[in-house]
Amino acid sequence: MTILFNNAITFKDIVEIGGGYGNCIRLVNNIINYNNWIIIDLPHILEVQEYFLRNEINDISKISFIDGTNNNYNFSNKIIDLVIGTYSISELSWDYFINYMENVVKYSKYLYLGYNNNCPSPELIKIKLEYILTADFVIQSKFDYTEPQGAYVSYTLYKNNNIK
Repeated sequence: MTILFNNAITFKDIVEIGGGYGNCIRLVNNIINYNNWIIIDLPHILEVQEYFLRNEINDISKISFIDGTNNNYNFSNKIIDLVIGTYSISELSWDYFINYMENVVKYSKYLYLGYNNNCPSPELIKIKLEYILTADFVIQSKFDYTEPQGAYVSYTLYKNNNIK
C-alpha cells in the first residue's frame, strides 16, 4: 500500500475487486482521505468483510459492498479514480477477467494490480498483462520481489490513457 498511496496522486473514489477480509482498507483508512470505497466480492466474503471492518474501523459509511456474482457492477456512468486488484484479478478465469475489465476497470483512471507471476499460470498472467496494455493502460510504477517461499510477485500501478 505504501507504493500506491505514497505518491502525488489523489484517489477519492476507489473500487477493490476481491477485498479479502478487508485488510487493505483497514490499513489505509486513517491515512488517505477517500470519498467512496467499493468492494466487489463473493456474497459470503462480503459478510466477513463487513463484520471485520465494522469492528476494526467502526464507521464504514463510506464503504459499499457489491455482490460480484450478480453482474450488477457496471460503472459506465461514473469515473473511478482507482481499481485495486491485489491477486484477485490475476487469479480470475479469462472470462471473469474480461468481464471486470469491460465493466469496471476501463472506467478507472488507475489500476493497481498485485499478482504472482506464476499463478494461476505464467501464460494466463502474461495474456492478462498484455490485454491491460493493449487496452491503453500504461505502467506508472512497478515493484517486483521474490517471497521467501519462492513466489515471484509484482505490484504494478497502471494509468488509463483513455481517461483524462
